Amino acid sequence: KGIWVTRGTGITVEGFDFIGAAVTSRNGAGIRLDSGSLRVRDCSFTGNEMGILTGNDPATVLEVENSEFAHNQRPDGHNHNLYAGTIARLSVTGSYFHHARVGHLLKSRAAVNHITYNRLTDEGDGSASYELEFPNGGVAYVIGNVIHQSARTENVHLISFGADDA
Repeated sequence: KGIWVTRGTGITVEGFDFIGAAVTSRNGAGIRLDSGSLRVRDCSFTGNEMGILTGNDPATVLEVENSEFAHNQRPDGHNHNLYAGTIARLSVTGSYFHHARVGHLLKSRAAVNHITYNRLTDEGDGSASYELEFPNGGVAYVIGNVIHQSARTENVHLISFGADDA
């Protein structure tokens, strides 16, 4: 599932580089959070199929601080630098997301999202789809972020919010 798979509460991961996770299902994550609560601080996620990927446990909480997500890519292109499933809460602060390939810089199905003071920029040569996607709706606080979309994007919108069929 990933370089690290976590299940449990009160886990903190700090100061690691997660590079090159790949698995046969093409969802190889730097960190796969199956359940519990996880705080990621001062880490980088580069060249994985997914940066961080969560399961769909509705009690799970993920907090990300001061981390970088870049160049994560699945062979079929449906990758995301960070993908939170149907979890309770996602908080991302002070982090840098860039260069997703076809997928999104950050995608979250969490019930409550706090996306604050980050840099979500696909840069001039990036090809991310959305910079932020909240397909299940929910509550999303998007405050104080720098958001930039590349001219090579597949979507004309920076942020998508609302229900989808997936």
